Amino acid sequence: MKSQILKVLGAIGLVVVVAALLMVGCAKPAPAPAPAPAPAPAPATPVTKWVYQPCYGPGTEACWQSVVELWSDMVEEATDGTVQVERLAAGSIASSEESFGACAQGMIDVWSGWATVYGGTVPEGFLAFGLALSSQSTDEAWQVMFGEPKYRVGNIVKDAFKDNNLYWAGWSNAGWNMAFTNFPVTKWEDFQGHKMRAGGPQAIFFDTMGGSPVSMPWGDIYMSIKLGTIEGLFGDLASIAPDKLHEVIDYAIFPAWNACQTEEVVINLDSWNALEQWQRDAIDGIFWDFWLKSSYMMYEYYDASRTTCLDADVEFLVMSDEEVARMREKVVNEVWPQNAALSPGVAQGVEIYMQFLKDKGRI
Repeated sequence: MKSQILKVLGAIGLVVVVAALLMVGCAKPAPAPAPAPAPAPAPATPVTKWVYQPCYGPGTEACWQSVVELWSDMVEEATDGTVQVERLAAGSIASSEESFGACAQGMIDVWSGWATVYGGTVPEGFLAFGLALSSQSTDEAWQVMFGEPKYRVGNIVKDAFKDNNLYWAGWSNAGWNMAFTNFPVTKWEDFQGHKMRAGGPQAIFFDTMGGSPVSMPWGDIYMSIKLGTIEGLFGDLASIAPDKLHEVIDYAIFPAWNACQTEEVVINLDSWNALEQWQRDAIDGIFWDFWLKSSYMMYEYYDASRTTCLDADVEFLVMSDEEVARMREKVVNEVWPQNAALSPGVAQGVEIYMQFLKDKGRI
């Protein structure tokens, strides 16, 4: 390399090049550009604390464990602990009857219960609770509410709750909602002239069958039957044995007037909107899993409750297929129109349920 340079540049040029090379070799390297400042860490999501008061307490064991405890635990896990839920029994902040309205007003953040409690405020909830003699299983209930695009009754329900400052966030199948009585029923006419605890959609059904519905808190039912104030109740089989009601009833009537009675979990809309978007997405993301898990837990309760009832000599009476067909005809022609008259949303939902039953070949 040196010889080539000498030939080209000559002696004088060599001195200049060598000097230049020495200067380059001794020079300090140019400083590296200063690194860009690290971005400021995103602020941590603050912890949100919600108060959850359903319309019942821990004594209603089946619902408390499979809805209140399960849903709040799933929410805390899904949001990495950034939403924490304090569970309170009915009466802690608002009475059972007033608790739904208390959630809409923001006195409590989360509520759960049934259309038998809130039906006068959000009648569209009847569609979620389950229309008389409509869905016959957990799968069918999901199909008509969310599973099939041509039905999607659940969207009507969600919109109605939002109109009442509530976000519909959870849904659980409590199984058979049956008539439990002190008198035998083998056809719908046998309900005539009797007094039973029934609320909301139950009351419409029972009144149409000729009975006298009586509204009362769940905790008053046992003593009311024992004293003869009422002759039975409409309720979910899962709760009968845990709440000792098998001690005061003689009959359980099949078919259930509602084979897939559901319970809802709702959140105050302001509390919901105050969350970060990822938290709302996370809570929405548990909707399906909660439905399956809670419905399965409820199934275990009503299976155990059925066994307890049988051991206590409660007689399960099963209507004949002919009588079921007669009762379904009366329900579709007389009960469902009363539901539909409650609001445009319910009317729309009843039309969809009607198509659903036609598709199932039941009407």
